[in-house]
Amino acid sequence: MAIATDIMILKKNKSNNDILFIDASNEFIKNPDKMKNGKNSNKLSDENIAKLAEIVDGTKPQRMVVVSHFNPDGDAIGSTLAWRRLLESMGHEVECVVPNKFPSFLAWIDDVAKIRIFKEEPELCSQIIADADVLFFLDLNN
Repeated sequence: MAIATDIMILKKNKSNNDILFIDASNEFIKNPDKMKNGKNSNKLSDENIAKLAEIVDGTKPQRMVVVSHFNPDGDAIGSTLAWRRLLESMGHEVECVVPNKFPSFLAWIDDVAKIRIFKEEPELCSQIIADADVLFFLDLNN
């Protein structure tokens, strides 16, 4: 069974209204010869990597928010925090917001306490999102 994972990126103050939406379930390079733990080791296309690199270019630090799905699971929390760590290492100011509380058994994950929960802080989370230069929506699976 395949899990459809999507990445949607919205950027404020752009010269156009384009939205970068990467459907990782369809827009990947399949590499069946390189198996990892018995599973295909697929990767994003060079075109999508270039688009992402242009957005996250660290030469001009930006305010970024990483958002995931309702009832976040381990994949959502892990990908959100990993993306946060990468963006911060590039000099960006990053906040993570999830719609509601995640399971308590995920509390062991580094930096999980830095995730904002919209249902618990709706005004603050709304302001964080409104102030962002770039929004990343990760792990929007079906």
